[in-house]
Amino acid sequence: HKFNERTKLWESADWVAQVDNINNWVLNLEIGLSAALTKALALQVKLLDTYDREPVPGRRENDLKLIAGLAYKF
Repeated sequence: HKFNERTKLWESADWVAQVDNINNWVLNLEIGLSAALTKALALQVKLLDTYDREPVPGRRENDLKLIAGLAYKF
């Protein structure tokens, strides 16, 4: 969604399953906000969530990341 010329919000989701075992899948979710500081520079904040239905032993099913950074357009 584009709020105005300088600010936008986006979201995405994808589901990936193992071909020979449909019960083994990964779900990736992303939501982000971008605010332009100048014509070429923007501040971005994203929340990424990766859910693995059958993780490797010793690992958790859910991995949540909060990422903030600067984006440069050229």
